[in-house]
Amino acid sequence: MQAAFFDLDGTLFTGHIWQGLAEHHRTHRTHRLHVATYMVTHMGLWLLHRAGLILEEPALAAWVHHLGWLMAGFSTEEAQEVFGTLVDEYVLPRLRDDVLQILRLHQSEGRPALLVSGTYQGLLDVIVQRLGLHGAAGTQLQVRQGRFSGGVIEPSCFSTGKVKRVQQILAHHPGIDLACSYAYGDTIYDLPLLESVAHPVVVYPDDRLARIARERGWPFVGDERNRT
Repeated sequence: MQAAFFDLDGTLFTGHIWQGLAEHHRTHRTHRLHVATYMVTHMGLWLLHRAGLILEEPALAAWVHHLGWLMAGFSTEEAQEVFGTLVDEYVLPRLRDDVLQILRLHQSEGRPALLVSGTYQGLLDVIVQRLGLHGAAGTQLQVRQGRFSGGVIEPSCFSTGKVKRVQQILAHHPGIDLACSYAYGDTIYDLPLLESVAHPVVVYPDDRLARIARERGWPFVGDERNRT
């Protein structure tokens, strides 16, 4: 069976989960030190990359790998409240209507629609419920004694890790054939997932992914955007 796999940040919606979560924590006056630590650490890594001292991919992978810091100390019950608020107030208002219509078309034609994102598995599960999707592959957070530790369970759902997480998820959905499916992504780091399916589609792609898509004749949704 074919399925349709959608990246989240920049693809199905226009925002970034880490920004929404930082905004949530500031508004609710919680975990502000965690937000500050996360921002200072990763802006520092990005500046090192811009200075040519480290490669881009490890710098961006750290943004995903350390995303658990922003949920450290929350109980699983508290986290569900945070995820629900974040989805309803930040994610759903920023959905791309054109991409959501494509997703609904896949569903109407009998293809399950699944999310594949570096963000938290628990948050993706809320989006799955809200939008009536088939499932999701995301980054799993470590839980110790009922609270998030700040760590993640490998593999993080980034770059090649996206394909690994999808393969783990599909072990519970044996009817879906990844190789004959559709996938939608917006950055060069979605390339491993796009290359793993028969029908890759780039969505408002960064310039590097757009260049590869043009060379390979892949379809576009939306305009190419420049990297910042």
